[in-house]
Amino acid sequence: MTTQPKFAFRRALHDPIPETRGKVEGQLHGPGDLGVPIGGIGTGGIVQSCRGGFNRWSLKTGSVKLFREPACGFALRVAEGGGSPSVMALQPAPEGGQLSTFNWLGEDIDGSYAAAFPKAWHEYQFGALQAVQESYSPVIPGDVETSALPVAVFRWRLENTGSEPIEAAVMAHWANMSGWFDSWGTDRPYRRNAGNSNKAIENNGYRGVLFDRVRFDDVPPEGVGQFALLGHAEPGVDISVCPTFDGLGDGADVWNAFSETGSVPEDLGWWLADTGFAEAETGMPTGAIAARVSLPPGQRTEISLVLAWDLPTIRFGSGRTHQRYYTKNFGTDGKNAEAIAAQGLAKATIWSDAIDAWHAAEIQDT
Repeated sequence: MTTQPKFAFRRALHDPIPETRGKVEGQLHGPGDLGVPIGGIGTGGIVQSCRGGFNRWSLKTGSVKLFREPACGFALRVAEGGGSPSVMALQPAPEGGQLSTFNWLGEDIDGSYAAAFPKAWHEYQFGALQAVQESYSPVIPGDVETSALPVAVFRWRLENTGSEPIEAAVMAHWANMSGWFDSWGTDRPYRRNAGNSNKAIENNGYRGVLFDRVRFDDVPPEGVGQFALLGHAEPGVDISVCPTFDGLGDGADVWNAFSETGSVPEDLGWWLADTGFAEAETGMPTGAIAARVSLPPGQRTEISLVLAWDLPTIRFGSGRTHQRYYTKNFGTDGKNAEAIAAQGLAKATIWSDAIDAWHAAEIQDT
C-alpha cells in the first residue's frame, strides 16, 4: 500500500456533503458524495462514494444509473483486549428496511477520504483499529491492454494502534447484478434477479464468490455475464466465504455471524432467484467474504480483495451490438470474471507501482 500523493483531493468522513445541481435544466443531477470510479477504459464504471457506499453505475453504454445499493459494500469489526466487539457497515443507512440488522455508518467511527485518479483511499479509526482501504483499477498510461480490464483492487491494511491485543476483521459483500444494466434511465433496475445464482470458488491461494446467471446464448446479451469477488491475505489471516444470502432481506444470518465471530457463515445453502408470476421483487443473491486476524499492539496486516465483471456485449440505441475491447484476451462468452479477478490479485502490486510512478512523474513535470 502506497502513500497518498500531495496533490490528492481530501475530505473528512463526516464533512457535510455539498449540494450539487446541473448547470442547465434537465441535466443529469448526481449525488454530492461521489468518488473515484472503478473500472477500466471502455468497461463501464462504478463509483464508490467518499462515504464508502456505491452510488453511480455506468455499466450500460450511454447510460448512467444513480442509486445506492446497500448490498454492495464493506464492514469492519474490532474487539479489544477480549472485550465485546464493535461492528460497523461502512456506508450510510439506506432508506427502507433493506439489511435492517446492519449497523450503518455512525459518528463513533472517524475517518477521511483521499483521491488521486485512478486511486482512492478510505481511512478509518475504529477504536484501536486503524483501517485503510486503497482502491484502484489499473488505468496505466501506455498500457491499453491492462487499462481496458473490468477489474478493481481493494487493498486493506489493518493495524492495531492500541496498547492491548485486538481481533480485527473486514467484510466485503456484493450483490449479483448480472442482467441489471441493459436499460435506459437513472433508477435502480427492478425485478432483474430471476435466473441469478452464486457459488463459492477457491483456487491458487484465493477464495471468493462467483456471481452468474442462467443463459443459453454463446455470446450473452447486453448486461448479462458474471461478476467475481476474490480475497487473498497474508499468513495468519482467516478468510471465510458466504456464497449466498438475500441482499434484500434483513441480513441477520450474515451480520450476526460477522458481529459475533468476525467470520461469515459458509453453509446458508444455494438457491436460484426466481420471480415467477409474483409482482414483488425476488430475492437478491448476495455474497460476502470476511478476513479475520489477531493483532498484537503495533502490528499490521494486509488483505487484498478484487472485484471483476465480465459483461462483454454493449448495445447502442439503434440496436447495434459490439464486444468490449478486453474480450480480445478473455473471449466473448461472459464466463471469465474469475480469471480477470485472479489476474488482478496476481498483478495488484505491479499495477499499483505503475500508477505511483505515473503520479510521481506528473509531480516532477509541474
